[in-house]
Amino acid sequence: MGQTITVTATVTTAAGTPTGSVALLDNNGVQVGSSVNLPNSGSTQIVSFGPLELALGAHSIVAKYSGDGTFQTSSSAPSLIEHIRKPR
Repeated sequence: MGQTITVTATVTTAAGTPTGSVALLDNNGVQVGSSVNLPNSGSTQIVSFGPLELALGAHSIVAKYSGDGTFQTSSSAPSLIEHIRKPR
């Protein structure tokens, strides 16, 4: 069994308030947890995911914004998260 983690994603625009949601995708595009709706709080919006449980090993996590009527869908660069077994 792996560890639980919390991941934070930020959606930023030059102007306007994006709506929609953000999802986290693990290796090979598999969604981790549920999508989180943006809070409609201005041009910079922060959402948190967690606690999430990932299996032991390396995970390449991408945050994907769904887009809306004004802003296009977009994805972050992959972030590498590694879980190692704790010594006993």
